[in-house]
Amino acid sequence: TTAIPTRAAPISLTEGVSDASGVLTTAVGGAFSLPPQLSTLVPPPPAPTGGPGPSPEAEEETTTTLITTTTVTTVHSPVLCNNNISEAEGLLEAPEYGGGTFFGGLDCTYSVSVYLGYGVEIRVERLNLSKEEALSIEGLEEDRRFLLANETLMAEGQVIRSPTNHVAVRFQTYRATNPGAFRLRYQALCGGEISEPAGVILSPDWPQNYGKGQDCVWGIHVQEDRRVLLEIEILNIRRSDALTVYDGDDLTARVLGQYMGVHQRFNLFSSANDVTLQFQSDSNDPVFSLSQGFIIHFKEVPRNDTCPALPEVPNGWKTSSHPDLIRGTVVTYQCEPGYDISGSDILTCQWDLSWSNAPPTCEKILNCADPGEIANGVRRASDPRFPIGSHVQYSCNEGYTLEGSRILTCYNRDTGTPKWSDRIPKCVLKYEPCLNPGVPENGYQTLYKHHYQAGEALRFFCYEGFELIGEVTITCVPGHPSQWTSQPPLCKVAYEELLDDRKLEVTQTTDPSHQMEGGNIALAIFLPIILVILLIGGIYIYYTKFQGKSLFGFSFPASHSYSPITVESDFNNPLYEAGDTREYEVSI
Repeated sequence: TTAIPTRAAPISLTEGVSDASGVLTTAVGGAFSLPPQLSTLVPPPPAPTGGPGPSPEAEEETTTTLITTTTVTTVHSPVLCNNNISEAEGLLEAPEYGGGTFFGGLDCTYSVSVYLGYGVEIRVERLNLSKEEALSIEGLEEDRRFLLANETLMAEGQVIRSPTNHVAVRFQTYRATNPGAFRLRYQALCGGEISEPAGVILSPDWPQNYGKGQDCVWGIHVQEDRRVLLEIEILNIRRSDALTVYDGDDLTARVLGQYMGVHQRFNLFSSANDVTLQFQSDSNDPVFSLSQGFIIHFKEVPRNDTCPALPEVPNGWKTSSHPDLIRGTVVTYQCEPGYDISGSDILTCQWDLSWSNAPPTCEKILNCADPGEIANGVRRASDPRFPIGSHVQYSCNEGYTLEGSRILTCYNRDTGTPKWSDRIPKCVLKYEPCLNPGVPENGYQTLYKHHYQAGEALRFFCYEGFELIGEVTITCVPGHPSQWTSQPPLCKVAYEELLDDRKLEVTQTTDPSHQMEGGNIALAIFLPIILVILLIGGIYIYYTKFQGKSLFGFSFPASHSYSPITVESDFNNPLYEAGDTREYEVSI
């Protein structure tokens, strides 16, 4: 007999359906193992002819066949409930349950996009989900997704912020009836992360006026081999508010610039591929006034390590501190004679590879410089701009007299700037001059003239061989009349030569060699004299002492030796008897 395959009895829906988290699945025979009750053993195929015949029991086993049954079930896909939202603020809620059945559950995606340069702030107002339900919030940046929060990290009242302007909220439930509930309120948040190659950043609530208390941070990121060009088209904020640009990816980077108030259009370059902008408005300003805000265009540009080349200036030239216009290079502009520089003459290549100022120009000079006012006087100008051909007339106040040209004229020069015809005059006190005090005898004076104005000085000198006695310089002191500070000096004969000779003698005397020589000469002179004096003295003593005679025939009073006189012989002396009393005086 031949086994005829038979179809297995159909399996009830409840037996063929597997409830896996509320999702209907399909079991297909052959792909999955079958239940035991659906399997029937069948005998193997008959043996080849020509062999020994099987026994009756073996023949009965070969007539048994295996019946394979395929079970087919119905699949229900989840109900899709996607929504794209582009409003600046709004409400995201779970689909309302109307009492029906969601075969396959729900898979809802809410795509929220706000304008470029803003982030998204989401506040969780309600959250009631079962364990079989999922809720996730993702930030979208180009083709990249990053998780911000899911149902396990959320709680009512929580605030979730996305740095990008595009977020996706996905809700999944596998419950056929009575799904969970949630309510999320979102709004565009100033600031955010931008990875576009170009775009626009607007102030909060643009084109309306921004409010106070704003604190917005934008991060702009371009390709690594590029840098960022910021074109500030409009910048009109209050002076108490600030827009700060950082040369990097956070607020600790180097500051490219900080701006307050109103500014004209200008550009900024970053040194690398990241730049950060921060806008802050004062929340405590008691006199808050509305301001327009700002518009900033950004785009990526090729990276360069030098500043842009500067143009040549007509009628002038420029010099550079470095052959390559690298960071820190200083370029100085100068103009030819007759031209004046208009603008900044020194430009510096900054860290953002932009120049500190715009290139200047050289303009033809058609005016003289202001000659200035004078003290104790006034001036009258024919034209306050002092063009070529104009005049300036000076005059002094009462009691002062003018020294210098009274009228100055501005005239042109072909190879230089216009120039005044003379120096500016000055006003001096009007005093009577001092008369020349005269020239000292044997002397002379400098700047000889008849009259000297107040304040002038006069110097005196003597001829050679004469010395000056008195003040060398005298000054005319103003007054009525003016007077000299002192009388003129005198010139007297100088005795310096004689003094010099005496000094020479003293010097020679104090010299040891000269002292020895002088001593020998003195000894040779005075020794014979001393010997002669001693000889004369000896002769004198000899004659006066021993001979009783005068050396020169004169009688000298001398002390005599008297013998003792007795009483009897006192009057026997003839000298006393004669009463002769003579006195002799000898002078030597």
